[in-house]
Amino acid sequence: MLDKIEVNMYDHIQAGHLIGTVTTNTEAGKGMFYFALKKDDLYINPTEVLSFD
Repeated sequence: MLDKIEVNMYDHIQAGHLIGTVTTNTEAGKGMFYFALKKDDLYINPTEVLSFD
């Protein structure tokens, strides 16, 4: 649900790095963002593969 994607698969990014631009919801007047990780057809808990400070 991104309007524009600024990263590619396997890119290593740091905190604060722009990953994309959200799609604007004209009815709500704000952006929409959905984040999920999948491997094959299974969703992955992000805390299992990403470190959060």
